[in-house]
Amino acid sequence: MFGSAIGLGIGFLLSRLTASLVVGVGPNDPVTFIGVPLVLLATALVANLIPALRATRIDPISLVFGG
Repeated sequence: MFGSAIGLGIGFLLSRLTASLVVGVGPNDPVTFIGVPLVLLATALVANLIPALRATRIDPISLVFGG
């Protein structure tokens, strides 16, 4: 969360420099500044959810006693 806030702040400051690189997106486009972090958040959630769900299927006792 803290890293996202820092990244958004830096992105807002550097948006004028990169405005010429992206066609059709303004330097302070609110859809981009809201949409990109949401896509990254959803990707991170799915990337963490899949291994977490697999880990819930393992019996912890079998890891300790090897059964």
